[in-house]
Amino acid sequence: SDRQQPLPYHVAIRDYLKKEESEIWQRYASNRVRAEAEEQVRSDLLKSTYRLDRQSHGAIYDLAGTVAETLGLQASLTFYQVQNPTGLNASIAYLPDEAHIVFEGAVATRLSDGELRALVAHELGHLLLYRHGEGELLVAEQVLSALTRDRDADAAHVASARLFSLYTEIYCDRVALDVAGSLLEVVAMLVKIATDVDAVDAESYLAQARE
Repeated sequence: SDRQQPLPYHVAIRDYLKKEESEIWQRYASNRVRAEAEEQVRSDLLKSTYRLDRQSHGAIYDLAGTVAETLGLQASLTFYQVQNPTGLNASIAYLPDEAHIVFEGAVATRLSDGELRALVAHELGHLLLYRHGEGELLVAEQVLSALTRDRDADAAHVASARLFSLYTEIYCDRVALDVAGSLLEVVAMLVKIATDVDAVDAESYLAQARE
């Protein structure tokens, strides 16, 4: 769908980095760097999380499989629970053809089925975006991160990385809305994640946002 297309900012940043930062772009686009990054991702997951197996957590895997099918995604799905959580959250560790979704806190029990579906769709939205254009937007994200860590980085690098991240979250929220089909469920999910509140009145929050 149109909502699965990258946003104009993503495209503009990708095109700029490929042209103006071609040397670092080629380094991060190389197979060697990608292989090193994949190995680090696997190591970090094993060290810092508890893997949720399909036999004991079948409901989550069934829900996620339905979401992936709705999005037309072919990927191996694995869920994890982070150790020493500080609140409610979720993230995705990207590997080619694999989706490793990490829960922080009691996400699986605090969210309704509809809210959990929206959350999984949001995280899989990252996978959709990273896969677009043979992974070029993932490379763009990595290049921006590298540029901001450079001691010669200036405000433009930091601002660009921040905006790229914000537009990525907007993209993933739009994917969540497409899958959930309910703005209120998506809003309730986002507010619960942000505030750690058990019960959320999404309509009240939307009124607060308009105010």
